[in-house]
Amino acid sequence: MSENNVWKKIELYFYFEFVEDLSVEKKQQLEKSIGYYYIPNDFTIYQNKSYPFDVLNETDFHINQATFIWMLYNLHIPRVKDLIKFHFDKFSGEKIDFLEYVFHELAGSKLSQGNIQLPPPQQKIIVMEWCQAKLNEIRFENKKPEPNSNKVFISVDRIISLREINNENFDFQKLIRLLEEINHNYSFENFLSVAILSRAVIDHIPPIFSCKTFNEVANNYGNTSFKKNMQHLNNSMRSMADSYLHVPIRRKESLPNENQINFSREIDFLLAEIIRIQ
Repeated sequence: MSENNVWKKIELYFYFEFVEDLSVEKKQQLEKSIGYYYIPNDFTIYQNKSYPFDVLNETDFHINQATFIWMLYNLHIPRVKDLIKFHFDKFSGEKIDFLEYVFHELAGSKLSQGNIQLPPPQQKIIVMEWCQAKLNEIRFENKKPEPNSNKVFISVDRIISLREINNENFDFQKLIRLLEEINHNYSFENFLSVAILSRAVIDHIPPIFSCKTFNEVANNYGNTSFKKNMQHLNNSMRSMADSYLHVPIRRKESLPNENQINFSREIDFLLAEIIRIQ
């Protein structure tokens, strides 16, 4: 049977039936196509039809890679991503191994006509880009830090108290969300975000104290102890956060550490007063 005839017999399956059961007729056609590959319910170029399995294993994967490339280069472009995703999902081994092997095999494969090397087919480019994007996604997930649930910047009790406030003049939803996001970022040691969000808090709350700016709050509201803490926020914390927000890129940068952004005591003073006056 010529390659063209074999392709005609299986191309409809590639187009429409990646995850559909094979009809008896199609299955019989594939069984007669000696040298080509199938499994009972899902067509895959990784499995020799003499040894059908429910899942793909690494031996199938490596033995039949050349067949995969041959099929891929003959596949219509709109179905290319479906093909690679189908086999990626089906492969039972380490997904990174699958992606790296396919990527490097395709990178090393070349089409030529006589002594002339032909440009890579679009199918090859699509699959290599898909594999690279998937590799980046998996590597990012593997490196994603775990939160430290013991690290809290804003007292949870303060957030609960703010939720219980029913104020006709002010909606506290945004303030609460800012505080929750500060805690979330602090648990992941995202100290740059903690600094920027803390600055957003002091810019957000002045109307609660009948002020237009936090500078007015720090200098005019409350007793001496409250003013001292608010002035520390207004001067030190604001300046520190502004340095990360507004300074353009430089030849060398220094990122904030936990000690530098730790204004949690002063912010707690602020939240306690907001709760008290409601």
